[in-house]
Amino acid sequence: MQLARNLVVLVGGVLVTISSTPLDWWLYAALGVATCIWLPLEWCNASVPKKSLIAARLVVFAIWSVALGLEIRIKYRQRCRRLDDQRFL
Repeated sequence: MQLARNLVVLVGGVLVTISSTPLDWWLYAALGVATCIWLPLEWCNASVPKKSLIAARLVVFAIWSVALGLEIRIKYRQRCRRLDDQRFL
């Protein structure tokens, strides 16, 4: 289960980084820092207090959700602009 989770995080991070949607640098930095703090906490969860682990999970979830929301918003805007540019005779 942990290996699957770590692979999903890795693939998600790669996909967000190489996506065609340019996001702000601060978002990439926040994603990297939060993920780099969260993953080691998950790996040694026996020695980490449960509240710290839950807080780290919530922070990572929130930041990744913001990234997803920004990607969707930018893609939606681009599609709407293309529809507005079409001229019907």
